Amino acid sequence: MVSLVLVLMHSLAAAGGADAVPASPTDLHTFTNQDGRTIKANILSVAQDDVNLKRDDGQSFKVPVSTFSKEDQNFIRQWVIQQSQAHHNDVLLLSAASIRTDPSRPALTTSKKALVSQWSESYKIKVSNQTPVHWTNLHVRYIIFHLAGVPGGLPPGNYTPTHDIGMVTVGDLPGQQDTTVPTDKIDLQETSLAPGYTYTNGAPAKVTDQVQGIWVRVYDDDNNLLQEWASTKEITKDNTWDALLAPVARGRRGAGNNRGASPTRGN
Repeated sequence: MVSLVLVLMHSLAAAGGADAVPASPTDLHTFTNQDGRTIKANILSVAQDDVNLKRDDGQSFKVPVSTFSKEDQNFIRQWVIQQSQAHHNDVLLLSAASIRTDPSRPALTTSKKALVSQWSESYKIKVSNQTPVHWTNLHVRYIIFHLAGVPGGLPPGNYTPTHDIGMVTVGDLPGQQDTTVPTDKIDLQETSLAPGYTYTNGAPAKVTDQVQGIWVRVYDDDNNLLQEWASTKEITKDNTWDALLAPVARGRRGAGNNRGASPTRGN
């Protein structure tokens, strides 16, 4: 497990400061430092690099989180998450903005029966830290949904639903701050029949690939799910995350027997 790295940005005179996670009564936890020494205490608050502890004798004090074992650093981090959830607060806020390159000029295919224009689309994912903790090594995993056009296919089989999976690491996210990470680009195209051609089955002369949305999940370096978000409700309603991680069959063939007709010269 990669240890949680926290950076001190604000000092706390006492538990419950402006940047502290509110304390709640808990059983005494045995903390172990890097030298193997132990202490039993409750967590009062956490802010950036510091954890405020209270021993069973009533004495409270502030200790850098990094002085503890990796297991206890994870315990402190989970405490922060539990406190946020108990107060119905998000650990992170997520959003995404799409980015599209300019399409290329339509070019004839080698058969000279169709014109194809190409471009790419991607997303910028914004991750906003709602806690005072400085996170490192967050893993942003995403699924981008899009429709691949099937030239010569009859509706609705002239589009094939598909998706792309990716991951990007957020190396550094201080408390109460945000960052933006990019997804991989998806290559898309529009195909339209050349003048004078029609499809033998009467299919639409033009099909255009379409991006439908994105589903984002953020995990810590122990693979704990911290937050998830989707650009539309239909994405999470109609899909299952784990099922979408299976390999995707690529191609532009239509559904069922609708495999796309061949173009022919019009009369």
